[in-house]
Amino acid sequence: MLVKNSKVNLERGLKSREWFKAKVGEAEVIYMWRGGEEVSDAVHERYGHITRDDLEPLLDEVPVVGVYMGFALLHTTREFKKLRLQLWDALNAIRYFLWDKHLILVDNVVPDIRPNEYVREMKLDVFEEKYNKIILFDPNAEYEVSKEEILSADAFLFGGIIDKEVPRPGLTSKIPCKSCLRRKITLFGSIIGVPQNINKLIFAVLRARYELGGDLNKAIIEVMGDREKRWRLMWEAIWAYKAGEDPLERVLKMAKILGASEKTVIRALKMSGIEGGELARRVQAIYRGKDRSQNG
Repeated sequence: MLVKNSKVNLERGLKSREWFKAKVGEAEVIYMWRGGEEVSDAVHERYGHITRDDLEPLLDEVPVVGVYMGFALLHTTREFKKLRLQLWDALNAIRYFLWDKHLILVDNVVPDIRPNEYVREMKLDVFEEKYNKIILFDPNAEYEVSKEEILSADAFLFGGIIDKEVPRPGLTSKIPCKSCLRRKITLFGSIIGVPQNINKLIFAVLRARYELGGDLNKAIIEVMGDREKRWRLMWEAIWAYKAGEDPLERVLKMAKILGASEKTVIRALKMSGIEGGELARRVQAIYRGKDRSQNG
């Protein structure tokens, strides 16, 4: 309704069947599919009484999500295409919790990259003036973002930086935001395994804010792919080995927390290179033993 300016018509209903229910304050709304025996109380269509003008005042103005675009022209052609796709995916992530006006392209230097007319563009100095508490996510920051900051920030700022072909270490730290609180996103104290895709990070931050009481660890685990899980488990194995601990015990414990598959665990242990692959063989034996006990 917000993007397409569709409406809710309160004067007619359609034969429908129940789809799902949602709580709205003390009330309960039942969403219906066409095709059934019940008649809906209203219809979502082009004409009606409840419009975008009725919805917008109900939405919170903050938090907003900024993506810094001042370095966009540094990308290679392939990286730039990836950046464009990530912006659309970022918008889809925001739409789970907010809507298009909550996405702001900061210091945008690229014409025609804005996903639609509702996504805003803003100079960094204006962005700083408009929003009081801005969290700039930087993997090189000194401090981790706290639960309180996730829950109270007016704005979250991400670097629109892709380094698939050309490494760009430290570039996020060069975003010239004077009033930003620079923070890193970690998973149990380490940036290893934290996804680099801005759309995944945006979804995780907003999910932590709106649904998980600020628990960013849980939100990060939900958006991790197998690749991120492999890297984290490999790091856990190497860390434990150097610390004189049993790498296998540590990896299996973290694998359970991450919900990693047997295949992911074995690949991570092979990647670690510890004991010439012996760890991978040990864990395969453990998994085979579990299978036999469950079948028995």
